[in-house]
Amino acid sequence: MCRENPPLVAKSADPFQILGKPPIKADRAAPVGNYAIQFFWNDNHSSGIYTYSYLREICPCPACRIEERSEGVACH
Repeated sequence: MCRENPPLVAKSADPFQILGKPPIKADRAAPVGNYAIQFFWNDNHSSGIYTYSYLREICPCPACRIEERSEGVACH
């Protein structure tokens, strides 16, 4: 529908709110059943769960890389 005046676009006082803020870090974690972890972050969000298998897959430590190769899983 045509309007005489278009709607106003809301503007944030700081469009780059993440700049100048402390780094995002996990404050704590809680197990989710026997298969995952939920992290609670210092920016007050806690959405999402991370399965142990996913965390192992993305882990950069040498022990996980050796285990990954010994299981025949292709490295990324």
